[in-house]
Formats: sequence, C-alpha cells, structure tokens
Amino acid sequence: MTTMKDIAEKAGVSRSTVSRVINGHDSVKEEKRQRILKIVKELNFKPNKVAQSLVSNQSYLIGVIAPNISNPFYSEIIEALEIEANNKGYNIIVCNSAGDIKKEEDYLDILFGRQVDGIVIIPSKFKLSHYEELKDNDIPVVTLTKDIDKFDSVLISHQKGGALAANHFMEMGHQEFAFIGPHPDLEGKLKGYEKELEKRNISIDEKNFIECNFSGRSASQKVYNAVSKYLNDYGLKATAYFVGNDLGAFGAIHAFYDAGYKIPDDLSIVGFDNTFFASESRPTLSSIAQPIDKMVKVTIDILLKKLKDKGNLNFEHKFLEPELIVRESSYFKIK
Repeated sequence: MTTMKDIAEKAGVSRSTVSRVINGHDSVKEEKRQRILKIVKELNFKPNKVAQSLVSNQSYLIGVIAPNISNPFYSEIIEALEIEANNKGYNIIVCNSAGDIKKEEDYLDILFGRQVDGIVIIPSKFKLSHYEELKDNDIPVVTLTKDIDKFDSVLISHQKGGALAANHFMEMGHQEFAFIGPHPDLEGKLKGYEKELEKRNISIDEKNFIECNFSGRSASQKVYNAVSKYLNDYGLKATAYFVGNDLGAFGAIHAFYDAGYKIPDDLSIVGFDNTFFASESRPTLSSIAQPIDKMVKVTIDILLKKLKDKGNLNFEHKFLEPELIVRESSYFKIK
C-alpha cells in the first residue's frame, strides 16, 4: 500500500510537505504542489480520512446545496467545485433542493450529521433566513451566483450582463426589444438591460415582457409555452430577445421555429450563463458568460480562509465580470 513516505521519496520532498499538500494547505509553491498531486494520482494514494479527521478535527467534507442539477449551468458549477475542492484535499457532498426550502432544511440536518467543514449554497431564493442557524454552529458558508446579505457571496454583476446584451442588440441595429424570464427580476438582468436601452431613449413595450418561471426540470418547456402564447397573441413584436438563462433560451428558440420564424434571419436571441450546450445548439447560442472556474476558485478560497479564521466576522462580496460570447443566434445585422 502506498504511503506518504513513498510519495515524498518520489517527489524529492519531505513527508511534511506531502502532508500539507494533501491537507489543502496553501504554503506549498504551485509547481511543487502540482508535482506532488500528479504523483499521488499515479500511485493511486488514498489518504486515511478518518485519521486526518481525528488529528485535525476536520471532516474534509464540503456540503453543496444546489437548486436544480438538471440545469447544465449548475451541473458545470458542481463539477468545478468538485475539482477545486479535491485540489485542496476536500471532497464534496451534493444536495439537489429543486428550489424547495423544506428540502434545503432537511439537507442541512444531513450535512450537520456528516459534520461538514463548510457549505456552499447556490441559492434559488434571495432570502436565506433558514440558514441563520449555520452561524450558531460555527460552519463557514459561501453563497455562489447570488449576493445574499450577511453571507459571503461570489457572483457576477447581472446588471452588467444585461447591459452587454442590450449594447450588442443595439450595435446590430435592432429597434424593438423583448425580455424573457421571471418577474420581478430580482437578479438585475432586466434592470441592466433596460437601463442601457434607456440611455438611447429606448423602452420595452409592455407586451414584450414575456414572463415565465425558470425553476424545475421543465424550465425549457415553460418558456416554450410562454413564447408560443406570446406569438399567438401578438405575433413577432420584437426582433431582439434577451432570455434570463440558456435553458430558457433553448425553449424560446424551439417556440420561434415551430411558429415558422428563422433565427437569426427574423430575430436574434441572447441567453445567459454560456453553458456548454450554447456552442452545441443549432443555431449556436449567443450568451452572457459567467466565469465559473474563477468564481468557484474564489468561493473555495473564501470558505477555507473562514475555516482557518472562524473569528473573522467580516463578509466578502466578490463581483466578477461577465462576458458576452457572440454566436449564430444574434450575429445577423438589421439593415
């Protein structure tokens, strides 16, 4: 059976250095850390987590509560969280709440029972009163994708994302604009979209607010139904459609196609999240990208920093920059 001594000898370092790398300490230079991790993988070394827990009083587990793992955006976040946590010597436990607060409360009890060292929450709501008990249990918590009061948070500026979509549409010559998504728009995507249009004295016709809920596994179908009703009631009243997430955008594209419209010949669509499906769909989908890998790295760094310094009561709110990725669904310029 491979031991830390074997790894240390092959890497040409001390056992204590190997131990620091395996336990996720950041005091080892990156080049050396990567070399040790490569050897750990080659030798199929499995650290004794029970022994580690007894020595350090840590479980080396991070709980992750996500609202909808069928959404490719959330599944990509979870995959990135697992990779980053593993690189720091931790494993993750994933809980799919489906946006149900009662489920989230039940999962909290399970995570308490597993004695996780910290929790990453990808919230479905903007109020997390049912997480207040976490503070009494001395468990570090970071919220990812939404800015939540009294919690450390990592996200992008959704308003900037909305502004990027508006600017792109205007540069392509569009004059009639629409928004597809939940109302009220608590994340700020619509607000950023509208504010940027207002700078050019452009407003969105009330009929072009296509309201639909993105929650649950049937999100794409909900958008399909909402867009189909909109087209049946009003016809194609806009040429530029900004959709609150990629999953919804796919549903919208199918609805427009089934109604006989071509994309991007008749209209343009921009989604949000830049999931891997965006580059695989037909047409490929323009989308506002969230830097998932960077967001996840910042999230884990904050979590581990709080774990080392539990007396730190200051909350960090990290806003990263969104980016517009232009693809086929919006490249057609209006003449």
